[in-house]
Amino acid sequence: MPAGQNWTVLECVNCSGTLFIRPFSFIKHPVQGTTEKPHGIVCFTCGKDSDPALMAKKMELGRRAKELEELQKQAEALEAQQAALDQELFEEDPVEVRDIVVKRAKAEQAKADRLKKLREEAAAERQEIE
Repeated sequence: MPAGQNWTVLECVNCSGTLFIRPFSFIKHPVQGTTEKPHGIVCFTCGKDSDPALMAKKMELGRRAKELEELQKQAEALEAQQAALDQELFEEDPVEVRDIVVKRAKAEQAKADRLKKLREEAAAERQEIE
């Protein structure tokens, strides 16, 4: 392995083994002599055919799954922090919190009303076209 580069040992997708063999046949030519004919890559542990590209893809998916799990944990921690902050704010000034909640609800309702109006206008235009 070249030093200083980020190399990762790939694992068999069937058994997670890390040792592989390259089976080959000797072939003979009457004039040119003998040579080797490769037959792919086989896992040394389970004996099944192995595809390095598939092993690399499995490793990448595993890495992404770990990243996703870490991001989910971070999101849960942030939600817990936000809940604690909301509780603190509510304990300090419940009227202000109620006002914030009411403003958010009104804004959401206004968005829903605008969306409904746009959908009705689009439906009316479709009927005019037909």
